[in-house]
Amino acid sequence: MTQTLAERIDMLYEARLRNPENPQNELEFFSKGTGWFSSTDPLPELEYRLKPKTVTREITYPVPLRDAPEHRTTLYRAAPEISVRYELVLWHGLDYQAQWLLDGLLHSTKEVAIAHGKALAGDH
Repeated sequence: MTQTLAERIDMLYEARLRNPENPQNELEFFSKGTGWFSSTDPLPELEYRLKPKTVTREITYPVPLRDAPEHRTTLYRAAPEISVRYELVLWHGLDYQAQWLLDGLLHSTKEVAIAHGKALAGDH
């Protein structure tokens, strides 16, 4: 028989009560005042869910540009969401371009932007 997600969460909640140290049984609780939070104490009166799993990884990539370039300078944005991992940018200082600069996504060469985009995407 296939379990529904609600049944699975209920089962994990019961397992959490029996064995709170098992990280596979980690739950988060929801309060209107604080949002989602972890607790070692059972709080059956609150809405609960499985705690989202996280991935931790270290990446290395070339240093991006830090200063705004001259108007109409050709730049390259590290773009992990694009299959080629970079995007050509003609700098006009537009709001979204300035945000890319602040986010550390702009580079002066295509090769460096590709390396950065691959690092962000998790490519080897």
